Formats: sequence, structure tokens, C-alpha cells
Amino acid sequence: MHVSVEINSEHSPVRLKNGAGQDFVMSLAAGVNPNKYELFPMEVQKGKRSTILATAKMVTSESTKTTLAVEVKRYGQGSYKLSPAQKLRAGEYCLSPSDSNENFCWGIDPK
Repeated sequence: MHVSVEINSEHSPVRLKNGAGQDFVMSLAAGVNPNKYELFPMEVQKGKRSTILATAKMVTSESTKTTLAVEVKRYGQGSYKLSPAQKLRAGEYCLSPSDSNENFCWGIDPK
């Protein structure tokens, strides 16, 4: 069984230049855990972007995800800075909370 996201366009309109900063600042409501946000690489195929948010095997309780590591730090009064643990290469990505279908997508241009 897969839980996935599919978006009907190859590229996000939100673009970063390769080599630019890759930190994201989020203002969250009181009580929202910033550590529930996960970073996913997206695959581009046939005019769409997609990623698998979770995979589970019906026979066992084993599950896997294709997440990339993210560091979370407090940023000011009510905000958090999310930074990829490693520099991201050119491509398409999304941040998604583990308990929601919401996604924030962006792409990194090769040049």
C-alpha cells in the first residue's frame, strides 16, 4: 500500500537557484510540532510530479519513506527554521506534515 502525492505539472512555480540558501522559515500555531514536517524529493514523469509519502506492507507492520533529513531550529518567537541536513541538488521537492495531505512544493534550477 502506498500513500502518495501527484501534482499535474512538471515544475513548481516556486523556484530556487542552485547554490542559493535552502532554509525555510515557518510560523506555526501554538502546539504544532515542527518536527512532523518531512522533506520529500519528487520524481518528474509524463508531465507530473509525484512522491511516495509512505509505503506499508499488509503482512507486516514495516513501513518505509523516501524522506530527506531536515534540521529544525527555533527562529524568533513563534517560528521555526527548517534546513535540509545536506545541500539539495537540482530537482523538485516538497515539505509535508506527517499528519496531513498538505504540501509545500518548490524546485531548484540547475543554474
